[in-house]
Amino acid sequence: MPSSSPAHVFDVAIVGGGPAGLAAGMYLVRFLRSVILVDAGDARAKLIPKSHNCPGFPDGVGGPELLGRLRAQAQKYGAGVVDGRVAGAEKRDGTFLLTTTFGTIRARRMVLATGIVDKAPAIEGLEEAIAPAPSDCVRSATPTRPWASASAS
Repeated sequence: MPSSSPAHVFDVAIVGGGPAGLAAGMYLVRFLRSVILVDAGDARAKLIPKSHNCPGFPDGVGGPELLGRLRAQAQKYGAGVVDGRVAGAEKRDGTFLLTTTFGTIRARRMVLATGIVDKAPAIEGLEEAIAPAPSDCVRSATPTRPWASASAS
């Protein structure tokens, strides 16, 4: 696993593999920064069957697809994206030391993009109940907007 050697220091370590962390990683590597991103694999976006609020996807995009595309794009430009968890972080001698499930990472800067975690009630079958709906569910392709008229007055 990609733990830092005592001599290697990343420019930026990102904690969180959701859309915010992956976008930050992509931008930072495009600005020629060395980046390592630690992804615990539990991004809330994985639960989104289809989002219509994501720029560039006028017909919507599912959370897992969005995460996959963001991860691939960040990696394409050179971000190191690794699966694991960060157990702790401290600043020592001008660098951050991150203790992870695969070793220690050293970085000059750190981005915390850990997102939020839903506290679901203990209800049997809840996970299946919030899973993506069957494809035969009807959804209007064009939402009704009473304030928009077809003719300009």
